[in-house]
Amino acid sequence: MKLEQIFYVIEIAETGSFSQAARNLYISQPNLSYSIKQLEEELGFQIFNRKNSPVLTTARGQELITRFRIIAQECDNVKKIKELEEYPTQINLNVATLNTARISSIILPIAEKYLHAPIKFALTNYTDFTPLLQHLSTCQIDMAFLGTVSSYLHSLRILLKNNNIEYNPIKQVPLCAIVGKHSPLYTASTINMEDLFPYTIISYEGLDEDSSYSLSVASGLKTRARGLIQINNSQLFFQLVQSSDAVGLIAADPSVSFWQEHHDFQLIPIQDCPIKVELSWIKPSRIPLSGIAAELLEYYKKFC
Repeated sequence: MKLEQIFYVIEIAETGSFSQAARNLYISQPNLSYSIKQLEEELGFQIFNRKNSPVLTTARGQELITRFRIIAQECDNVKKIKELEEYPTQINLNVATLNTARISSIILPIAEKYLHAPIKFALTNYTDFTPLLQHLSTCQIDMAFLGTVSSYLHSLRILLKNNNIEYNPIKQVPLCAIVGKHSPLYTASTINMEDLFPYTIISYEGLDEDSSYSLSVASGLKTRARGLIQINNSQLFFQLVQSSDAVGLIAADPSVSFWQEHHDFQLIPIQDCPIKVELSWIKPSRIPLSGIAAELLEYYKKFC
């Protein structure tokens, strides 16, 4: 008896047809029939009654198939154990963001890939740089994603260097308005700062007014717009943009496919805004980037 014959028998029983089972198994029907005939001769009894359509199992054949299903399940369990052995005993990934909305979009492919592995995955969004820096310095966080107004980059780099934190720029992107279909600006291709003054601004940030990370403060819209809603939850940020006429502020590249594929909102560059934001990632200098962290980084770069 060969292991493959066990799966042949199960497939025939489930489809009720030698021809359909052969197609599902990607073998020829004559080869399948010959293999089953050999198995029946070895066992000394018929497994299937070939005169019926669909093909039916004999009484002894049904008992055999019950046992075969147990073997097939055990084979599947062994395969899963082998897959898990390819991973470390436990994969740890502690990632942080500082007022960054897009990071939530890249979690799914990583989570799906390592779903059956022993993984400990933590994602924390900070609204204040001080605790983030402290946790990075003490290696409690593997890596963090930042978006920093360009005029503050020099002081940020000095601060990170003094704390043994490695800074890695990805790209500089413009400040954009993000609006939903309820906004009068939805059909606009470009806008200026003064076009935003009549609207409530939704800013993805915490209560900290550090202008090196606050887009509403650095742009001046905090004091000139009709109102300001500060949010540090990405889902709520995008829901409010989509369901109201408020204008969201986000630093992003409008040419990236992630933004072009979403038709529930429009990303519009602010033409006369002098602000550029540098997207980057940071990590403790003395700790190498793990394999799973490197994977996450590659996904993130695609969304920048």
